[in-house]
Amino acid sequence: MEPEEREPAEETIVEEAEPEQETSEGHAHIEWAGYI
Repeated sequence: MEPEEREPAEETIVEEAEPEQETSEGHAHIEWAGYI
């Protein structure tokens, strides 16, 4: 039953990492526009 508990935990981390990457990309776009 260890692998079953590990699967949901990994999915949660991936979901939390997705929104963080989107925010980083948005910030990068704003920084790029200011750089130009």
